[in-house]
Amino acid sequence: MNWFHAETRSGTPILYGPHLLTLRTWVVRVTLPWMPGGLIFNHPYAVTVETGAEPARTLPIINVNRLAQVSIFTLGLLAIVIFRRKQP
Repeated sequence: MNWFHAETRSGTPILYGPHLLTLRTWVVRVTLPWMPGGLIFNHPYAVTVETGAEPARTLPIINVNRLAQVSIFTLGLLAIVIFRRKQP
């Protein structure tokens, strides 16, 4: 039984003015016997831009909220470790 599956998918191209935009996402599926349907995680990571005769460009999507969440969580753990060491 394949319980873990990861793949890259491309969305439907959208025409925006002279540009053809395509969203690229990572899809991770975890199927567990006791959980019907399993878990599905979708994470957009890039947009491919095609303009006329120019070569296609891939622009990354940077998730600033996730970076902030990880930073706050890390600082919280660091504060716990520092304050526990100061207590006798």
